[in-house]
Amino acid sequence: MFRSSGFKCGGRVRRATPRRRQTAHVYHAWKKGEGYEDKPGWSKSVTIEDIRQHGYVLTPGCYVDAEEQEDDGVPFEERMAELTARLYEQSEESHKLEKEIKKNLRVLGFEKRGFLIQ
Repeated sequence: MFRSSGFKCGGRVRRATPRRRQTAHVYHAWKKGEGYEDKPGWSKSVTIEDIRQHGYVLTPGCYVDAEEQEDDGVPFEERMAELTARLYEQSEESHKLEKEIKKNLRVLGFEKRGFLIQ
């Protein structure tokens, strides 16, 4: 049952998020045969024969093609080096912040409470 603020599911009212509304819209368009089209990365209508060929596996990744990504012109190796460097920088910053938080907790008297002391 759909409601203006959500829908009932298992006795609870669930919020009708934009993603859920989009899913419902795509389903109803497919069911009615009006305005539905396959969308890479989101939906694809398949036949029973397609499902049989995949061993009756219903995992969407078996059928829904990946969404086309724009090529930004940066070679993979260069992009990976940038991302790895950023990961290490952020990891170092995370460790600094964790130490600062633990220091502040000790100052506030939470020194001997479980996982905080190392």
